Amino acid sequence: MYGTVEWLDPEKGYGLIMDEDDNDIFFHYSEVLAEGRELEERDEVEFEVGEAEEGRIATAIHLTDDSSAVERSEEEVEELEEVEEED
Repeated sequence: MYGTVEWLDPEKGYGLIMDEDDNDIFFHYSEVLAEGRELEERDEVEFEVGEAEEGRIATAIHLTDDSSAVERSEEEVEELEEVEEED
């Protein structure tokens, strides 16, 4: 199944994905399979749907090739921060 990360709380470790039928599906960060980065709002993801006591949950979540998310090296992040500080 495909969807878009609508909301997330990195501190608490969970969020919501809107599926292709506009249903909100809960997810926990432990189900994210993206190595080396965290999800961001508006990321396009592919996932499976499982059932929990509270309802449907997203499992086996990973970014799709269509995602607008960009991975940046630590050096690139530092350069961007320096430019922002100069402004």
